[in-house]
Amino acid sequence: MVIRYRTLEAHYSGDSKLYTFLCPRPLVDNVKEGTIMVVKAANGLGIVRVSNVHATPQDKGNFQYRWAFQIVNVRDVEILEERAAEKQTAADGEGYDDFDDDIPFKEGGDPDDVAAVKAAVTPPPATTPVPPPKAEPKKASNPPPKVSIPSVPKL
Repeated sequence: MVIRYRTLEAHYSGDSKLYTFLCPRPLVDNVKEGTIMVVKAANGLGIVRVSNVHATPQDKGNFQYRWAFQIVNVRDVEILEERAAEKQTAADGEGYDDFDDDIPFKEGGDPDDVAAVKAAVTPPPATTPVPPPKAEPKKASNPPPKVSIPSVPKL
């Protein structure tokens, strides 16, 4: 299968140097100036801000081009921060105490259905954490051979 792509120019945060990245289609069709993307960098993954999307690929130089492969949706983070500021968040397992009684069961409903729904919304019982396995002791390694460095006469 052939992967169609275009290129884009982007820079890392705090760096004005522009880098060219490959970006697969149709993802690149949703990228515009200012889009924040995840890229494969030389030392792992990186986050860049797009400054230009090329109409035709510009990957003809003698470089090892890397891929921009994921758009970061910063709106999701903004929503999370807004909800946290409004105290509209609860840690897993919190806030379920009153919820069980608010389930609108039908009159004459099957008791098994009621039990199943209550079981589904009841937080699981706390479990005792299992300690991680102990690391094996490191085996002694042979020290490197000693190297004698000849003295250099003073001139």
